[in-house]
Amino acid sequence: MGGEATPAIGFGLGIERLVTEMKRVQAKPYRAPKPRVFLAQLGEMAKKKSLKMFSELEKNGILVAESFGRGSLKSQLRVADKLGVEITLILGQKEALDKTVIVKNMTTGVQEIVSSDKLIDLVKRKLKADNVVVYHDNNHNHDEGNGNPAVQPA
Repeated sequence: MGGEATPAIGFGLGIERLVTEMKRVQAKPYRAPKPRVFLAQLGEMAKKKSLKMFSELEKNGILVAESFGRGSLKSQLRVADKLGVEITLILGQKEALDKTVIVKNMTTGVQEIVSSDKLIDLVKRKLKADNVVVYHDNNHNHDEGNGNPAVQPA
């Protein structure tokens, strides 16, 4: 074009081609995985134990929602219901002392008391039985599914 040499940078995207290709392959929009487990807790001891439980659930590839430090059990169950979770784990002072957890099926309302050391296996079994999505984090190794760090059907 003439004149002095001028450093520059540029790029082209071709957005129309991108849209056409997305239509051709019938690309679906990304939807973040929804948690299917909710962790509710009551009391200081339960809150402390629930932090460790929350971490263990995540390490095992279970996407879990919580409301640490917020409200009564009734209000926490309302939050769980709004989120549409299938299982709510309830940890109170008694459960914290007994090293147990109440596992509530939010669809049927059925509750069972489970030992804390058997919780992860029980939740995984229930999620698989209900064909619920389990989340796999890139930062952890999992033997479930095909091992790919992505959202996979349980």
